[in-house]
Parts: sequence; structure tokens; C-alpha cells
Amino acid sequence: MAIELYDKGGVFKEEVDRLMALFQQHLDVDLRSVLWGYDNPQNINDTIYAQPILFIIEYALGKQLIAYNIVPDIMVGHSYVKVPCGAVSRRVL
Repeated sequence: MAIELYDKGGVFKEEVDRLMALFQQHLDVDLRSVLWGYDNPQNINDTIYAQPILFIIEYALGKQLIAYNIVPDIMVGHSYVKVPCGAVSRRVL
């Protein structure tokens, strides 16, 4: 799903590119290569790569929905997912 949304461009692609660039400053690999499967396929299972990728995709998806004028008042998230939920909504449960 993320690759198809990315290929369509728009806010989703802009946010993914922006956040991937920010994270790359602190990691030893381009997260795009991990997500797209160009890097070692096992890297997607490594928390150091998986957690930032999850945040980036969830945050970019939220921003794309907002660009479609679908603005959440409340979002529900479990564990780590609460972080991107809080970044795009007014309230997190």
C-alpha cells in the first residue's frame, strides 16, 4: 500500500521524502531501500529500521488524509502507534 501511495505523489510522497531524509541523518542506511526491499530483506524486521518506517508511513498517511480534508478529532493507537496519531490529531486515546 505505501509504495502505491508513494508512486501517486502528493502529500504522502512529500512527507515520506521529508521524514526519510531526517531519519537518514541518524541511521546507516536509506530507509527507502529497506522499505522497498532493495536492501537486505531482513532489515525490515529490525526494530531500528522498522519503527521509523512505521512512524513515517503512518504520519504521511495521516497528513494525506488531512490534505483530502479528512481531519481527525480523535485517533486511537496502541503502543508506538500513539506517536504518529498524536502528531496528526487533536487528541489520542
